[in-house]
Amino acid sequence: MFVFRNSWRDENGETVYSQKWTIGFADHRGAPRRLPGFTSKRESESLGRTLENLVAARVSGQPLSVELERWIAGLPDAIRTKLGAWGLLDPARVAAGKTIAEHMADWKAFLTSRGNTGKHVETSASHVRRIADSCKFTNWTDVSAARVVDYLNKIRARGTSARTANSHLQSIKSFARWMCKDGRAAANPLAHLQGQNVRTDRRRIRRPLAVDEIKWLLATTERQPECQGLAGMERVLLYRLGVETGARTSWPRSPARACASTPIRRPSPWRPATASTGERIRCRSARTLPPMCGWP
Repeated sequence: MFVFRNSWRDENGETVYSQKWTIGFADHRGAPRRLPGFTSKRESESLGRTLENLVAARVSGQPLSVELERWIAGLPDAIRTKLGAWGLLDPARVAAGKTIAEHMADWKAFLTSRGNTGKHVETSASHVRRIADSCKFTNWTDVSAARVVDYLNKIRARGTSARTANSHLQSIKSFARWMCKDGRAAANPLAHLQGQNVRTDRRRIRRPLAVDEIKWLLATTERQPECQGLAGMERVLLYRLGVETGARTSWPRSPARACASTPIRRPSPWRPATASTGERIRCRSARTLPPMCGWP
């Protein structure tokens, strides 16, 4: 390792030296490298010795020391990127210099490419952004499980439901898993966090409609005037579709009008309940209702 200052001759033929010193060293493959240092020769030599330690650790394959880890975390982005391009730093340590906002932009693009809806992508990103802003997460190295738990406790104390708090936790854990899978983080500090028990904080008690209630709803709706562009009978068809299939309330709004003429098989209205969907399925009473017009 050696340090030097670049020099050149000006228009008067006099030798001019650069203000900054340059560090010359050989990387782990033996290739010569040059890295700009500081205006101070002593600081540049100290940087050169640290680079030699980094090269030695890369050659031996030994884990980096605590001092080297701290030194890498405090490097300017330009130097960290250059060391990553030379192969002296792995992608996770290079990515540590990016801000959370930059990682989130890539994560949102990934979620979109996987076919997630725009609403889901924006909601997940909003959750992560709120946590990052509240916990003051600027870089990935700032992410701490303790601070995330403290944020969740604070919003719960303000009256947020357990389900909403769990949704925030799921979003940032999804972001953390992606960071690891994409090679941007060496470990997931949030992997051990678990959500709260939503059964102890039920804000809305849901239950299936009884057969008499469904009949009353359909009969009453059929006599009602047009609402939101739909006649009473049209709304009856949508209600029956939801009752007999267990579809979510948002599903009837999503198909195109042309889909109505697509031949489909009638689904079974008697589906076994599961732990995750048992409370949403309200189709058991469809057994006692006459078949819908138009169904094969």
